[in-house]
Amino acid sequence: MSLNLSLILCLALSCASLVFNRPFLEASQKADHKKALIYKLFASLCFMFIPLISIFTLNVGYSEFWLIITLGLFFGMVGDILLAFRHFSKKFYELYFAIGAVSFTLEHILFILYFVYVNPDIVPITTLAFIISFATSTFVLARWKVKGGRLQIGIYLYIAIVCLMSATAISTAINTFSIGSLMFAIGSLSFVASDTAICVYNFSEYKDFKLMILLHYLYYPAQLLIALSVMFV
Repeated sequence: MSLNLSLILCLALSCASLVFNRPFLEASQKADHKKALIYKLFASLCFMFIPLISIFTLNVGYSEFWLIITLGLFFGMVGDILLAFRHFSKKFYELYFAIGAVSFTLEHILFILYFVYVNPDIVPITTLAFIISFATSTFVLARWKVKGGRLQIGIYLYIAIVCLMSATAISTAINTFSIGSLMFAIGSLSFVASDTAICVYNFSEYKDFKLMILLHYLYYPAQLLIALSVMFV
């Protein structure tokens, strides 16, 4: 498959993912959780198909980076589904949230290990980027008085892992610049903002649905940029 055709298909999938995001949010606002789950699954499948297209693309194909991205996105999709399922059971609400967060954590850990493996000299820049990112996120969590109860430590640990993933991505983009590494770095920053926002929305008194809209319009571009990065590394 030619690169131009692949890019057109991948951009079409990116647009579709963002389009599905709107009815998902509308269904969520109306507490129509079955429709919300369906639309969220469609939106997630769109970013999953992008690396599958890239493997059949001339001058792209299979690589270690492709494998890591594909596995990471899969864990992200599983996390999406688990977070959607939490609305079907008040009793297991926190459990679904926690397991979904674990699935996303696996995605971030995969990315961290890969970036450190291929760029072992990024540690100094990563450390600086992590401190800035984590300090900003924890300030937001404290400012909005996030109280997760039994999940409180897990919330901060998860945010720390997301910030570390972003820090390694930013360091990699600085150390070995490419359009793909830049896209991944931007996507990682969007991920940090989205995950910080979802913690505020779920575990603070701030329940304005506008925040739900914002975090999802940060989350899907994050996954899409990560997915599309395989075409440009």
